[in-house]
Amino acid sequence: GCDRCRRGPRNDYCRSVATAQRYLDDILAPYGAVWDEAMLSAVLFFLREELGIRRIWYHQWESGNALKGINGRAAPPRSLYTTLPRRFCFTETDEQPHLLDNRHSTKRLRQSKVAPQFFQLQL
Repeated sequence: GCDRCRRGPRNDYCRSVATAQRYLDDILAPYGAVWDEAMLSAVLFFLREELGIRRIWYHQWESGNALKGINGRAAPPRSLYTTLPRRFCFTETDEQPHLLDNRHSTKRLRQSKVAPQFFQLQL
């Protein structure tokens, strides 16, 4: 049952929660192991084929958290910014995208005492 009803889904809300949980468990769970790769593949395809972008930037974990003002428990899983880009042949670089050549971005990195670190991929 659900937390509200304790005896099983008795109302529309509880039936909806139970249906969503079954969908997550039965349909989506098997894809959990490859979800990050599937999403990055889709993004790379879109960037290259739909937008024509050939040079793709991917921030490293520390730089991304500093630029986005993320800290503590809100930080994303480190593996998304370490092992995942390497599996897609991104290479590490100290260079940063020109989009971040502004005072606001530079100030955030300096305040958090993080050197800009990125991955890039040339398609």
